[in-house]
Amino acid sequence: MVLKTYVARYKGGDKLFRALRFYGGDLSSQRFKGFINFMAKNEDFLDFSQVRPLWDYAQNQGIVSFKGRTLDNFLEGMENWHQDLAKNVNVKYEDWEGSGLGGYEEIRNEDNIETLYKIEEILNSVDLKREGKEMRHCVYSYVSRCRGGGTSIWTMKKVNEISKNNLLTIEIRGQDIVQVRGKCNRMAKDVEKKLIRAWAKKEGLKINLGSF
Repeated sequence: MVLKTYVARYKGGDKLFRALRFYGGDLSSQRFKGFINFMAKNEDFLDFSQVRPLWDYAQNQGIVSFKGRTLDNFLEGMENWHQDLAKNVNVKYEDWEGSGLGGYEEIRNEDNIETLYKIEEILNSVDLKREGKEMRHCVYSYVSRCRGGGTSIWTMKKVNEISKNNLLTIEIRGQDIVQVRGKCNRMAKDVEKKLIRAWAKKEGLKINLGSF
């Protein structure tokens, strides 16, 4: 049974379906069905950009039942988890093989300032932890996925004579870009989307992000 049928069963709309398209696991799992049901019930109050981070939180914490939860306390629990990840200073250094994909660089003139945008792969646990702390999200919990080779994590940075900033964290599975997040899980801005599209074209990647 396709994902859209499951979402419709729980009276979820098209926006929720698009927000759940990242999922590649067993559609019949009790955790995922419970999650869809919970999201559908709270759809009128939902920031759809938070659906994937909330699922990551549920998986990491072993949450199976969503009964008795409210959207507010679910979001609060996720934020507390992100803070705990950022506070954890005991990081074991691990590195892993690269995905074999190339990065991307583009120079733009912005307000008469030469600005370099670059996309680079993260290849060790310390840099992954630093990315999660800087961006205030849960990417550090992806260490085992990166080590296993099923997932690669990339960072987009903006560098000029004034500052150097992390803009986005990007998740790739195989040849598919499946997640793009800014600080505190914000969505990509228009200029950032253009850069990702150019990179995807260069490397033969598919952008699997719904209405990206």
